[in-house]
Amino acid sequence: MGRFGVRLALTVLSIAVASPVMARSGYWMHTTEEDPFSGDMHMAVVSDDFDQMAGFRCTKADDLALIFIPVQKPGELADASYFAAASNEIAVIIDDSPKMTIKADVDITAKGDHFRYTSGANEVVNLAFKAAAANKRFAIAAVTNGKVISSKTYSIAGSTKALNALIEGCKIPKPDTQGSIDKTAADPDDDAVRYAADGLPITAEDYTHPRPGMSKDDILVARLIWYHRLAEDKRQHAQ
Repeated sequence: MGRFGVRLALTVLSIAVASPVMARSGYWMHTTEEDPFSGDMHMAVVSDDFDQMAGFRCTKADDLALIFIPVQKPGELADASYFAAASNEIAVIIDDSPKMTIKADVDITAKGDHFRYTSGANEVVNLAFKAAAANKRFAIAAVTNGKVISSKTYSIAGSTKALNALIEGCKIPKPDTQGSIDKTAADPDDDAVRYAADGLPITAEDYTHPRPGMSKDDILVARLIWYHRLAEDKRQHAQ
Protein backbone atom coordinates (compact mmCIF):
# COMPACT_ATOMS: atom_id res chain seq x y z
CA MET A 1 0.00 0.00 0.00
CA GLY A 2 1.07 3.54 -0.59
CA ARG A 3 1.68 6.44 1.69
CA PHE A 4 -0.82 9.26 1.87
CA GLY A 5 -1.07 12.57 3.68
CA VAL A 6 -3.60 11.80 6.40
CA ARG A 7 -4.48 15.30 7.45
CA LEU A 8 -4.46 16.74 3.92
CA ALA A 9 -6.43 13.87 2.43
CA LEU A 10 -9.14 13.92 5.09
CA THR A 11 -9.54 17.68 4.71
CA VAL A 12 -9.59 17.57 0.91
CA LEU A 13 -11.96 14.66 0.61
CA SER A 14 -14.39 15.87 3.25
CA ILE A 15 -14.61 19.28 1.56
CA ALA A 16 -14.97 17.76 -1.92
CA VAL A 17 -17.83 15.52 -0.78
CA ALA A 18 -19.61 17.98 1.45
CA SER A 19 -19.36 21.25 -0.46
CA PRO A 20 -20.74 21.72 -3.99
CA VAL A 21 -18.56 24.81 -4.47
CA MET A 22 -15.36 23.05 -3.48
CA ALA A 23 -16.32 19.95 -5.43
CA ARG A 24 -16.54 21.99 -8.62
CA SER A 25 -13.12 23.59 -8.18
CA GLY A 26 -11.30 20.47 -7.05
CA TYR A 27 -8.29 19.87 -4.84
CA TRP A 28 -4.96 18.26 -5.71
CA MET A 29 -3.85 15.23 -3.71
CA HIS A 30 -0.71 13.10 -3.67
CA THR A 31 -0.51 9.40 -2.91
CA THR A 32 2.14 6.72 -3.27
CA GLU A 33 1.50 3.03 -3.79
CA GLU A 34 4.43 0.97 -2.58
CA ASP A 35 5.90 -1.59 -4.98
CA PRO A 36 9.37 -2.97 -4.17
CA PHE A 37 9.58 -4.76 -7.55
CA SER A 38 8.55 -2.16 -10.13
CA GLY A 39 9.07 0.94 -8.00
CA ASP A 40 6.65 2.99 -5.96
CA MET A 41 3.90 4.63 -8.00
CA HIS A 42 3.42 8.32 -7.23
CA MET A 43 0.19 10.06 -8.20
CA ALA A 44 -0.80 13.71 -8.03
CA VAL A 45 -4.44 14.08 -9.05
CA VAL A 46 -7.32 16.52 -8.99
CA SER A 47 -11.00 15.63 -9.29
CA ASP A 48 -14.31 17.41 -9.16
CA ASP A 49 -16.49 14.43 -8.24
CA PHE A 50 -14.29 11.35 -8.68
CA ASP A 51 -15.99 10.62 -11.99
CA GLN A 52 -13.80 13.10 -13.88
CA MET A 53 -10.16 13.53 -12.92
CA ALA A 54 -6.80 14.70 -14.16
CA GLY A 55 -3.28 14.35 -12.90
CA PHE A 56 0.20 12.92 -13.21
CA ARG A 57 1.65 9.52 -12.32
CA CYS A 58 5.14 8.02 -12.35
CA THR A 59 7.38 5.41 -10.78
CA LYS A 60 10.57 7.12 -11.96
CA ALA A 61 11.61 10.15 -13.98
CA ASP A 62 11.37 8.50 -17.40
CA ASP A 63 7.81 7.16 -17.13
CA LEU A 64 5.99 10.33 -16.06
CA ALA A 65 2.53 10.48 -17.65
CA LEU A 66 -0.34 12.94 -17.77
CA ILE A 67 -3.83 11.45 -17.42
CA PHE A 68 -7.27 12.88 -18.04
CA ILE A 69 -10.43 10.86 -17.41
CA PRO A 70 -13.34 12.81 -18.99
CA VAL A 71 -16.86 12.75 -17.65
CA GLN A 72 -18.25 11.13 -20.81
CA LYS A 73 -18.81 7.39 -20.67
CA PRO A 74 -18.29 4.74 -23.37
CA GLY A 75 -21.41 4.59 -25.49
CA GLU A 76 -22.05 8.32 -25.17
CA LEU A 77 -19.39 9.15 -27.78
CA ALA A 78 -18.01 6.11 -29.59
CA ASP A 79 -16.44 2.76 -28.88
CA ALA A 80 -12.77 2.03 -28.24
CA SER A 81 -12.08 1.10 -31.87
CA TYR A 82 -12.98 4.63 -32.98
CA PHE A 83 -10.40 6.18 -30.68
CA ALA A 84 -7.78 3.57 -31.60
CA ALA A 85 -7.94 4.74 -35.21
CA ALA A 86 -8.22 8.44 -34.37
CA SER A 87 -5.74 11.20 -33.64
CA ASN A 88 -5.91 11.77 -29.88
CA GLU A 89 -4.39 14.58 -27.86
CA ILE A 90 -4.47 16.25 -24.47
CA ALA A 91 -4.52 20.06 -24.43
CA VAL A 92 -3.42 21.97 -21.33
CA ILE A 93 -3.47 25.64 -20.33
CA ILE A 94 -1.74 26.58 -17.08
CA ASP A 95 -2.47 30.06 -15.73
CA ASP A 96 -2.41 32.34 -18.81
CA SER A 97 0.31 30.47 -20.71
CA PRO A 98 -0.31 29.44 -24.33
CA LYS A 99 -2.13 26.17 -24.86
CA MET A 100 0.12 23.09 -25.06
CA THR A 101 -1.19 20.11 -27.04
CA ILE A 102 0.46 16.69 -26.78
CA LYS A 103 -0.20 13.30 -28.34
CA ALA A 104 -2.16 10.84 -26.20
CA ASP A 105 -3.40 7.27 -26.15
CA VAL A 106 -7.02 6.49 -25.28
CA ASP A 107 -8.32 3.40 -23.56
CA ILE A 108 -11.31 2.45 -21.44
CA THR A 109 -10.91 1.87 -17.73
CA ALA A 110 -11.11 -1.75 -16.60
CA LYS A 111 -14.62 -1.37 -15.23
CA GLY A 112 -15.71 0.02 -18.59
CA ASP A 113 -17.10 3.19 -17.06
CA HIS A 114 -14.84 5.89 -18.53
CA PHE A 115 -12.46 6.77 -21.33
CA ARG A 116 -8.90 7.56 -20.24
CA TYR A 117 -6.50 9.82 -22.16
CA THR A 118 -2.84 9.20 -21.28
CA SER A 119 0.31 10.93 -22.55
CA GLY A 120 3.93 10.14 -21.77
CA ALA A 121 5.23 12.81 -24.15
CA ASN A 122 8.46 14.64 -23.27
CA GLU A 123 6.46 17.83 -22.72
CA VAL A 124 4.73 16.27 -19.70
CA VAL A 125 7.77 17.05 -17.53
CA ASN A 126 7.42 20.75 -18.31
CA LEU A 127 3.71 20.59 -17.59
CA ALA A 128 4.28 18.98 -14.19
CA PHE A 129 6.72 21.69 -13.11
CA LYS A 130 4.49 24.46 -14.47
CA ALA A 131 1.47 23.03 -12.67
CA ALA A 132 3.47 22.87 -9.43
CA ALA A 133 4.25 26.57 -9.77
CA ALA A 134 0.79 27.62 -11.01
CA ASN A 135 -1.08 30.38 -9.22
CA LYS A 136 -4.34 30.66 -11.14
CA ARG A 137 -5.69 27.58 -12.97
CA PHE A 138 -5.03 24.21 -14.56
CA ALA A 139 -7.22 23.70 -17.63
CA ILE A 140 -7.21 20.39 -19.51
CA ALA A 141 -9.08 19.02 -22.53
CA ALA A 142 -9.42 15.68 -24.29
CA VAL A 143 -9.10 16.21 -28.05
CA THR A 144 -9.88 13.64 -30.75
CA ASN A 145 -9.48 14.34 -34.47
CA GLY A 146 -9.10 18.02 -33.65
CA LYS A 147 -12.37 18.21 -31.71
CA VAL A 148 -12.57 18.89 -27.97
CA ILE A 149 -14.38 15.90 -26.48
CA SER A 150 -14.33 17.15 -22.90
CA SER A 151 -12.64 19.95 -20.98
CA LYS A 152 -12.30 21.05 -17.38
CA THR A 153 -10.68 23.95 -15.55
CA TYR A 154 -9.42 23.00 -12.10
CA SER A 155 -8.32 25.06 -9.17
CA ILE A 156 -4.61 24.91 -8.34
CA ALA A 157 -5.39 24.46 -4.63
CA GLY A 158 -2.94 21.89 -3.26
CA SER A 159 -1.13 21.50 -6.59
CA THR A 160 2.24 22.74 -5.36
CA LYS A 161 2.36 20.35 -2.44
CA ALA A 162 0.99 17.36 -4.39
CA LEU A 163 3.19 17.82 -7.45
CA ASN A 164 6.35 18.63 -5.50
CA ALA A 165 5.86 15.35 -3.64
CA LEU A 166 5.51 13.49 -6.95
CA ILE A 167 8.55 15.26 -8.44
CA GLU A 168 10.64 14.42 -5.40
CA GLY A 169 9.37 10.85 -5.21
CA CYS A 170 10.17 10.05 -8.86
CA LYS A 171 13.40 12.08 -8.79
CA ILE A 172 12.38 14.13 -11.82
CA PRO A 173 15.11 16.64 -12.78
CA LYS A 174 14.01 20.23 -13.22
CA PRO A 175 13.94 21.34 -16.89
CA ASP A 176 16.36 24.15 -17.66
CA THR A 177 13.50 26.33 -18.92
CA GLN A 178 11.61 26.22 -15.63
CA GLY A 179 12.01 28.32 -12.53
CA SER A 180 12.97 26.73 -9.26
CA ILE A 181 10.43 24.71 -7.35
CA ASP A 182 9.96 25.28 -3.65
CA LYS A 183 10.88 21.83 -2.38
CA THR A 184 10.03 22.79 1.17
CA ALA A 185 6.38 22.92 0.14
CA ALA A 186 6.12 19.13 0.22
CA ASP A 187 5.19 18.35 3.80
CA PRO A 188 6.87 15.12 5.02
CA ASP A 189 3.51 14.20 6.56
CA ASP A 190 2.17 13.74 3.02
CA ASP A 191 4.14 10.46 2.99
CA ALA A 192 2.41 9.07 6.06
CA VAL A 193 0.63 5.78 5.52
CA ARG A 194 -3.11 6.28 5.06
CA TYR A 195 -5.10 3.99 7.35
CA ALA A 196 -8.79 3.15 7.42
CA ALA A 197 -10.86 3.16 10.60
CA ASP A 198 -9.96 -0.47 11.29
CA GLY A 199 -6.28 0.41 11.54
CA LEU A 200 -5.25 -1.32 8.29
CA PRO A 201 -3.66 0.48 5.30
CA ILE A 202 -5.95 1.35 2.40
CA THR A 203 -5.26 -0.63 -0.79
CA ALA A 204 -6.63 -0.68 -4.33
CA GLU A 205 -8.64 -3.78 -3.45
CA ASP A 206 -10.62 -1.73 -0.96
CA TYR A 207 -12.33 -0.01 -3.91
CA THR A 208 -13.66 -3.24 -5.46
CA HIS A 209 -14.19 -4.99 -2.12
CA PRO A 210 -14.50 -2.38 0.67
CA ARG A 211 -13.87 -3.67 4.16
CA PRO A 212 -16.75 -3.38 6.65
CA GLY A 213 -16.85 0.01 8.31
CA MET A 214 -14.76 1.85 5.71
CA SER A 215 -15.73 5.50 5.32
CA LYS A 216 -16.71 7.06 2.00
CA ASP A 217 -13.49 9.10 2.10
CA ASP A 218 -11.39 5.95 2.44
CA ILE A 219 -13.18 4.26 -0.47
CA LEU A 220 -12.61 7.32 -2.67
CA VAL A 221 -8.88 7.18 -1.91
CA ALA A 222 -8.88 3.46 -2.74
CA ARG A 223 -10.53 4.27 -6.07
CA LEU A 224 -7.71 6.65 -7.01
CA ILE A 225 -5.12 3.98 -6.24
CA TRP A 226 -7.11 1.36 -8.15
CA TYR A 227 -7.43 3.47 -11.32
CA HIS A 228 -3.75 4.28 -11.50
CA ARG A 229 -2.60 0.75 -10.68
CA LEU A 230 -4.51 -0.38 -13.79
CA ALA A 231 -2.77 2.26 -15.87
CA GLU A 232 0.62 1.15 -14.59
CA ASP A 233 -0.15 -2.53 -15.21
CA LYS A 234 -1.14 -1.75 -18.77
CA ARG A 235 2.08 0.23 -19.33
CA GLN A 236 4.22 -2.64 -18.05
CA HIS A 237 2.42 -5.23 -20.17
CA ALA A 238 2.94 -3.09 -23.28
CA GLN A 239 6.70 -3.06 -22.80
